Amino acid sequence: MILKTKKIQVIGYDLSYTKAQKNYSKSFNFITGKFYSSSYFDGKKEETSGWASELQNIYIENWNSDFIGKLLLYGNEIE
Repeated sequence: MILKTKKIQVIGYDLSYTKAQKNYSKSFNFITGKFYSSSYFDGKKEETSGWASELQNIYIENWNSDFIGKLLLYGNEIE
């Protein structure tokens, strides 16, 4: 007997938030594995970007806090 699992391919994710009076924006492309992060405070902009193989070709069964926590690690160097 073959059990089939239903997985969802996640193709991207964008997140914007405010922390300690700074505005942050993060963007993830889960097809290519690229991410981009920026912050704004007092007219000054900081940016970082990169590529992570663990963010490439993402398939998940559940959108849960473990997955979200993994995403938040990328781009945190500007916080």
